[in-house]
Amino acid sequence: MMIVYTAVLGETFPVCKPTAIDPDVRYVCFSDQPCAAPYEWIPTAPDPTPSLAAKRIKILADHPVLQEAEILLWHDSTYRLMGNLRWARKALVRADLAVMPHFRRTVLEHEGQAIARYGYLTPQQAEARVKWYRRKGFPTDWPVSSGGLVVRRLTPEVRAFNARWWRETTHVWGGRDQGSLDFSAWVEGVRMEHLPGTVRDNPYAIHKSSHPAPLPDHPSLVVA
Repeated sequence: MMIVYTAVLGETFPVCKPTAIDPDVRYVCFSDQPCAAPYEWIPTAPDPTPSLAAKRIKILADHPVLQEAEILLWHDSTYRLMGNLRWARKALVRADLAVMPHFRRTVLEHEGQAIARYGYLTPQQAEARVKWYRRKGFPTDWPVSSGGLVVRRLTPEVRAFNARWWRETTHVWGGRDQGSLDFSAWVEGVRMEHLPGTVRDNPYAIHKSSHPAPLPDHPSLVVA
């Protein structure tokens, strides 16, 4: 069985109804307020840090409801799924994790710079974290993945990836998850595929940017 899941906590975008409903898929929404069909509402207590609470649900995928799935498809509430979901099953024929590449950032140094621009870390902190990953051997040619649409099988390797991704998100990247998604998959040896397309141009989901305003400038991190 496939489960599509998302989280709507605090003041954020409401979940959007997919353009097509797959009768063989269970749609669930973790939220502190009722959700519209086809999403099954999983009541979730309000949290003082709703964005981080939603990320925990997304990353760890450890809620009992989700353990029934063979395939999990997470989408941020800023995404509206389009069409049938055969692509998600197809993406995991040779992999256990599938995501889209970032539409603009191509190396980890770019992601670190963006995290600093958003104010989660100082530029110096972000640069130090990127350099630490490079010293660990993280490849310089590994593309930056987007974490808004994630397809997974809950294999032992993926569960280890989930746990590491959460630790890196909270203890290394100030609550941002894209800086450690690829590193965590690489460290845990997860079979990973990049889906064709990007957030801005793909056949899977429509995305509404939650950061419409331009970002402030900071000095660029040095690309290794």
